[in-house]
Parts: sequence; C-alpha cells; structure tokens
Amino acid sequence: MDEAGKLKAVLLRYYNSYVLHVQDGFAVEGVAALIQQTSTLPLTLSGKTAIVRRFEQWLPLGKSVLVYNNPQKTS
Repeated sequence: MDEAGKLKAVLLRYYNSYVLHVQDGFAVEGVAALIQQTSTLPLTLSGKTAIVRRFEQWLPLGKSVLVYNNPQKTS
C-alpha cells in the first residue's frame, strides 16, 4: 500500500502459478523474494510483458504468460 492507503500491487497465487498486477514504483526485489519464499520450481508468472520481464533476473521462471496491452483507446 502507498501512503494514501491505496494498493500498489496484487499478487495472486494458485499452486506455483502467480498472476501479478502492479502500479509503477513497486519493489521488484521484494515481490521476487515473496514469490521465492512461497513457491517451488518451476513457477509460472503471468502479467504485463514489461512487468514480467523485470523479474527474469530475480526468478527462475519455468514459464511466463505475457499479456500485451492494447494501446488503442476506447470511448
């Protein structure tokens, strides 16, 4: 949570599969440490491509599911 009490990140776990949704300014190392403490290998990390890529140096990802953003605005 940030200083205003708003969530900065949500990490969902189902066995060794994790889904991550984060706002800017989160601690990659802290989230990676939490995942390492609660998983066995191999693990799967799902989320936005730019976010998942930031974890590649911290976690031995067995599989990653990349979610691409659609840059088009909808009205």
